[in-house]
Amino acid sequence: LADELSRSPFLHARTAYATAAARVAIQLLHTGHLEEADKLLGICEVAARQASAEPLMLASIYQARAIRAMFWGDVGAFLAFMTAAAEHFELAGDLRYAGTQRANQAHYQIQGFDGVLGTIFLAFATWGAHGIVNIGFGYIDFPLAF
Repeated sequence: LADELSRSPFLHARTAYATAAARVAIQLLHTGHLEEADKLLGICEVAARQASAEPLMLASIYQARAIRAMFWGDVGAFLAFMTAAAEHFELAGDLRYAGTQRANQAHYQIQGFDGVLGTIFLAFATWGAHGIVNIGFGYIDFPLAF
């Protein structure tokens, strides 16, 4: 899929293309294909500059940038991009992903114990304020944050 997205021109539906490319780049990063992910994310960012500023597209790009920063070891960039992703997922109305990004922030929080608890509280507040009770943590391992 990454090869196809890299070859395909994005003349139409730039917002959908950029969103899909960012999400595929995230999967490439998680599976260790950093070079391919960087290439796809670069193409995705070009498409995004030519598309409308849709919150879901921007959220996906910020999320991909955050994960890339994590692999580069840049915790500050990770936290900044994850914050932007959470804010844009909220703007798009995707509150489950917004809360998940906040939980990801807590996982890598470096401000000490109080900062971690505050971010976790914000994640649960985001979900709870909108009636989301089944959050299914899956891969999130909170004990690592402590």
